[in-house]
Amino acid sequence: MDAGSIIILVMLVTYLSGKFRHISAMIVGMFVSCMGLLLAGSVTTGWWCVIAIFIFAVGEMICSPKFQEYIGLMAPPEKKALYMGYSNIPFAVGWSAANFLGGPLYESLSDKHALARRYLQKVVGWDAQQVQALSKGEVLPKLADILGTDEWGVRRMLWEHYQPQTFFYLVIAVGLLATFAMVGYHFWLRAEARRTASG
Repeated sequence: MDAGSIIILVMLVTYLSGKFRHISAMIVGMFVSCMGLLLAGSVTTGWWCVIAIFIFAVGEMICSPKFQEYIGLMAPPEKKALYMGYSNIPFAVGWSAANFLGGPLYESLSDKHALARRYLQKVVGWDAQQVQALSKGEVLPKLADILGTDEWGVRRMLWEHYQPQTFFYLVIAVGLLATFAMVGYHFWLRAEARRTASG
């Protein structure tokens, strides 16, 4: 859904967002992406998740082209390539952090198999060895048998018991913090430019 939406709609969304200032389009794009993540982390049905991914993709399409354009316009003519190179450092940091922090954090807070194992141990009373002896594919069916429900019933129970959407709220908080930091930097940069011009 994410890649397909971008392939089909990127030209239209880029054209429409081209009517707005760079910083405004980036802020709107980042907020739209955060709203997509918020919806994705708050729903339990497949179609709503698909819609959430589409909303996230629209935010990407609004923000990403404007980001590169903004860097190009902000950089001095003789340093455009340098600025473009440095602008990729946050992506490298984000991808690296996602590998080392995102995966373990997701597993701890949101992965249904990990949460089912935790429930078996903490609530049902199994010992750690019994829980670890179950393969990933056996955990949910076993818990469903114990609770007298199906796997969807287990997922709903885990959702209510552990609130796995917390992971998405943390990701959204990082996104909003980055948005506000970018806005603050933009206005600081403008103030510096005015100060230099007047001095």
